[in-house]
Amino acid sequence: MSKGIKGFVKGHKHSEATKKKIGDIHRRPIYFDCTYCSKHSITKLSHYKLKKNHFCSTKCYANYRLEKMKPYEQNSWKGGITKETQRGRGGKLYKMWQVMVYERDGYSCVNCCSKEQIEAHHIKSWSKYPKLRYNVDNGKTLCIVCHNKTRGYENKELL
Repeated sequence: MSKGIKGFVKGHKHSEATKKKIGDIHRRPIYFDCTYCSKHSITKLSHYKLKKNHFCSTKCYANYRLEKMKPYEQNSWKGGITKETQRGRGGKLYKMWQVMVYERDGYSCVNCCSKEQIEAHHIKSWSKYPKLRYNVDNGKTLCIVCHNKTRGYENKELL
């Protein structure tokens, strides 16, 4: 290295001895106590440097998040608001409705008879008709191409 230059220099090559020393340092085990259960554990230096808190398992990490972290400190926190559509469309009732619509329509698109990339479509919208959300008569099976042509997917700026 040139005099006065510190740190990374593009094009600089380490000797084999230096490479071995660097590798040995990074492979050296780091011993720590789990933040949640205080159990002694071991990890690599590169993993240890990434986080402020260290855990012996994913189970300890999950328990720590549940018990010790405030909801707004967690990375998935959105102010305590979950959209109703997210709650409803991820549930068992929605999945059952979807399968019943597919079975009724023979697992094929009712418009073009395609059996690839099918989706269940609400005839009357999910948001405007909450009482009809899980009614099988309010659904039909469409492929992605036909589903994109339905009223909900229109470009409203061009209307």
